[in-house]
Amino acid sequence: MSQQDQRARVLALAADSAIMTVDRATLRLFDGRLPQRIAEALVKAGIDAPERLLFMSKVEIAALPGVGPAARREIDAYRMRFVPH
Repeated sequence: MSQQDQRARVLALAADSAIMTVDRATLRLFDGRLPQRIAEALVKAGIDAPERLLFMSKVEIAALPGVGPAARREIDAYRMRFVPH
């Protein structure tokens, strides 16, 4: 592997790490609303406030990376407190 290829690979990994970093201030917006592990997955997926979940369809929520069946049940319970069925 050339030095230029190695540099490109390192830069790509650094960019991925930056994307995966969770902003603690944003994470605090989820406190008391959803478990920490779910909040982290949502923030990593680009959801910057729990209220955004209220305006998303179940299909959109299911498509979020890192949000599995158990997390979707928790999110559904959160949404039911605010969104009429």
